[in-house]
Amino acid sequence: MRSLLLITLIFLFQNSNSQSQESPNFIFILADDQGWNGTSVEMLNGLKESKSDFYETPEIEKIAKEGMKFSYAYASAPVCAPSRYSIQMGKTPARLQMIRVGMNTEHINHETNYT
Repeated sequence: MRSLLLITLIFLFQNSNSQSQESPNFIFILADDQGWNGTSVEMLNGLKESKSDFYETPEIEKIAKEGMKFSYAYASAPVCAPSRYSIQMGKTPARLQMIRVGMNTEHINHETNYT
């Protein structure tokens, strides 16, 4: 029984190592409330309003040239908190019960200001 368990563990360990070496690496940079013109990267080719002439972000420019730009996006909510939670948790704001503008406040007694 112990040898079967040992063989199974060795097989699982070797299998998990081979999978992790084949997986691609990526960097996901999330900046809250940053618009197109918040960096010196031209987000939409040919549209000079899609970059900043004021802010200088050479490292982000380098990443954009070596990798890719994410120019078109969908926000799961019109305000930042539900969208941020949605990205971090991998669920929609409705599933996270964050469908109102701002945070849910149903758990707060508004007459006494106690939670």
